[in-house]
Amino acid sequence: MKIVEGVEISGYGHEELAQDLEMYCNISSMARDHLRAASQVKAKIEIQRAGNICHADKNVVKVSRDACLDQATGLTSMIYLTESVLFELQNAINFTRYQQFRKDAMGGSISILQYGLGFSNLEFESTVKTVQILTQVRGAGQPISPWGEKQFSGYAKGPNNFANQPHDPKSAGEQRLPSKLFYAYSYLQDSVKLVKNMKPVLGKLATIKKGQKSMNSLKWSLFRSNFGRYYENNNPAQFLVTYIDALLWLDNEVGWSVIWEGGTMADWKLCALEFVNTVPTVHRDQSVTKAIKKDFETEITK
Repeated sequence: MKIVEGVEISGYGHEELAQDLEMYCNISSMARDHLRAASQVKAKIEIQRAGNICHADKNVVKVSRDACLDQATGLTSMIYLTESVLFELQNAINFTRYQQFRKDAMGGSISILQYGLGFSNLEFESTVKTVQILTQVRGAGQPISPWGEKQFSGYAKGPNNFANQPHDPKSAGEQRLPSKLFYAYSYLQDSVKLVKNMKPVLGKLATIKKGQKSMNSLKWSLFRSNFGRYYENNNPAQFLVTYIDALLWLDNEVGWSVIWEGGTMADWKLCALEFVNTVPTVHRDQSVTKAIKKDFETEITK
């Protein structure tokens, strides 16, 4: 085990990483301040012998040497590994802010669109911090990895464009979603998990109005009816798409209006479209959408 600026480093090959981080701290005041900030949240770095791991688990950065390979040689690139650790240390520093977004989404005070954008903005902060450090490192004559160079490209986009870019352009699945929608989708799959847990998600979607009558998009009796009668496959993203489609349908009906919450109508429409076009397990189901629309019409006229 080694300690650099108060951050504990352990695991396979930790001495080499500690040496590189010490060198970065000697030539970059931003790197030194970064590790000191990480030490304030008791951040640790654990290097795994194998696997494809590079992420912050609360305040612990877990990284494997296999996750940071030089494409030319197929061997571990210590420059790439060190840069990745600096990036993930910012995520560890921001852990309580990530956690607050989760709590707010689970409590229904923010929509999943706001959750996804919040997560994307925090990821952008990690990009900004990495670029600030690498700018000083490069200025001191040290090389930057191809991955590090890509961080400069992400930084140049700014937070808004960053949020709307594919999370992983090389992915064939959900990671090709725009970053903000990838995090929204991940929340549905990893935190909501089951359709029966979607009350906070649907409750922060819209208010439906017809004449002087109105109701929230989550009508508990309506939701339970639809869940029991139409949707028992426990795919939250799929169920959300059918709900959005039903609301979009109503929004175009004469005498009806939908006041969208936690995002604009265009935002929710794009969410449904991207989920359907990008995620293999999500598709449009007009029969369910039609049934939900009919139930909304019945409920609001009671």
